[in-house]
Amino acid sequence: MPEVYVQIRSILAYILFGMLLIYYPLKEILSWWLPKYADSLIYMSVLFPVCLFESKVGLLINTYLKSLRKESLMLKINLISLGVAAIITFFSIEILHNLNAAVFSIVLLYAFRCELAEHYIANILDLQLKKDILIELLMVAGFICSSVILDSWLSTLVYAGAYGVYLLVNKNKILEIRRTVHR
Repeated sequence: MPEVYVQIRSILAYILFGMLLIYYPLKEILSWWLPKYADSLIYMSVLFPVCLFESKVGLLINTYLKSLRKESLMLKINLISLGVAAIITFFSIEILHNLNAAVFSIVLLYAFRCELAEHYIANILDLQLKKDILIELLMVAGFICSSVILDSWLSTLVYAGAYGVYLLVNKNKILEIRRTVHR
């Protein structure tokens, strides 16, 4: 089970990070189609990574936890995440009165839940995933920062470059997965 988990996790990461590239043309199309809402589309770049974290949890982590009969652990993870969400939401809305903080906190909360669940899975399956998790969090941070700070096409190039480097760094894993799949 641990080897399969790592391979499925890697495949999901390569695909989901690649799918973040869809954001850039989608943003341009929506800006053209809905010009009055062009300014609010900046939030879409912050919320797009939510799909990445939720896909990882829904497709992989929860499936493994269920197959390992760890439903009580799933409940614990969700309750901890709920508690953290309540605190952060209260702080960003009631104390800061800041919409940007509230939107960014959504991504942070999904990332927290995903990484907390993955921490438990790594312990159960005796896996070393800290490096992979850190790299993935840096990729998401790079995506969000480039999308918020830079012009759309320049941010596309920056993220595409980061994704290309990510694929090059993981070239051996990709080739290993490819060999395994073609057996």
